[in-house]
Amino acid sequence: FDSNPGWTTTGQWAFGTPTGGGSNNHDPTSGHTGSYVYGYNLAGDYANNLPVRYLTTPAFDCTGQTHVQLEFWRWLGVESNSNYDQATVEASNNGTSWSVIWSATSTGAAVADTAWKLQVFDLATIADNQPTVYIRWGMGPTDSYVTYPGWNVDDVRLTGLLCEPPYPVGDLNCDGLVDFRDINPFILILTNPEAWAAAYPDCPSANGDINGDGSITFGDINPFIALLTGTP
Repeated sequence: FDSNPGWTTTGQWAFGTPTGGGSNNHDPTSGHTGSYVYGYNLAGDYANNLPVRYLTTPAFDCTGQTHVQLEFWRWLGVESNSNYDQATVEASNNGTSWSVIWSATSTGAAVADTAWKLQVFDLATIADNQPTVYIRWGMGPTDSYVTYPGWNVDDVRLTGLLCEPPYPVGDLNCDGLVDFRDINPFILILTNPEAWAAAYPDCPSANGDINGDGSITFGDINPFIALLTGTP
């Protein structure tokens, strides 16, 4: 959240710098990292008799990903009880049907964070190999008395395992083939490996170790030519 990502907000959800306001526990005065957060009422408490209000991400593409997890840092204050105030974290793979993956009411007591806390949730059954994955944070509904500062959210990310196709040794542009289009990338990794890594960030550098001696040197030139020409 170094800059505003423009996520969808309702009610008093907002992007900005929290002010340390609120009762019972107080909001932070900055993000977990940097100045900015998404929070509910950055100036203090949520309201009584509040219908549920959401912060919603755009769709994340988790195609090819497995063991997907949601990670974020929270600073939360809520009078949580099934009959009092509610806060939730929810996920969806279609933007219509939502699953609650965490609820403050499940704690059975008020949540009154006084420091940033890392949150990690398993989304595998919802997000694995799904092209449209949405996350939303709910504030409310709330009852008619007692308020807290509500949500502050920072450093949100989805993580997962991506199975990449195996690239053959000598495939320096990672198009799946070893051919004359690999000549320039091979010269580049020999002479300027940093520039090669910048040009082909998803390509394993081990593909340039043609002779398998653990390093990429001029000793790999003849084996590379042999791969290109099919010479044993």
